[in-house]
Amino acid sequence: MSIKFKRLFGFFTVLFAAGLCAAIPLLVNLILYSIDPSTHFYYDNAKLVPFVDAMLIILTVALLVPLFVKRVGKFEGFPARQPVIAVFSTLLGLSLCLSAVYDLVHTFTSGGAGAFLTGLTGLLAAIFFFAFTATKFNGGKSDLRLLALLPVVWGVINLVSTFMSLTQIANISVYLYEVLQMVFAILFLYYHARFAGNISNRREINGMFAFGLPCAFYGIASTLPQFIAHAIDHTKGRSPAPNDAVFLAMSLYIIVLLITLLVQKSKPEVSQVTSKQDGDPA
Repeated sequence: MSIKFKRLFGFFTVLFAAGLCAAIPLLVNLILYSIDPSTHFYYDNAKLVPFVDAMLIILTVALLVPLFVKRVGKFEGFPARQPVIAVFSTLLGLSLCLSAVYDLVHTFTSGGAGAFLTGLTGLLAAIFFFAFTATKFNGGKSDLRLLALLPVVWGVINLVSTFMSLTQIANISVYLYEVLQMVFAILFLYYHARFAGNISNRREINGMFAFGLPCAFYGIASTLPQFIAHAIDHTKGRSPAPNDAVFLAMSLYIIVLLITLLVQKSKPEVSQVTSKQDGDPA
């Protein structure tokens, strides 16, 4: 990846960080003072809501710009051994297992087929991240092309199952950030599968930044403000749940992966030069 692209994607990464720092206190304020905890509807006099919505729309559209710039091409020179990525890949795999077990247990209480399928595909998705962890720890080469698709399948099932459960609720505005995180997660995991499986369409870096940053943003926005608000007032927000671990672990994994791509030195491009003929002066 050239210096030009690193500076461009670095700008959007900084924009993501600045937007997150601005959004978290605003979202905490909305949860504490603008949302009815019993109905999850906004109060009629919640004047801050249009401003926050406008800010999030502008930020989301801006973070999608990397998808439409010139394609970066295949990322050359990325080391096979990346212990830092391996650590966060392990955390993501463990969080998927925790969430999957919770969903499977929930199936036998009040859940249905959606919870069962989400739990089953979550365990399958965890297999990929554990395999990816092993690859990044020992630096070996593994064929992850098929395994890399398992998180995509989990993302689709999780989104459909969640959306079907939300249709039973009159107001889903409080869950909007979770739905957005899942949508961006599916798109990110698709490009991540091409990257991890070494099947390049020369746009996987563009796609991972364009969808990874919004995915990480809404993963944190859908969880952390809720926890902060609940710590301030136990009647507002909510305490952490097993599924929240996936949102946070995936957000951290994306941030670490994208920053690693930015700071990693690319393999120098081989330029075609005219070779010197025998007998030419040095």
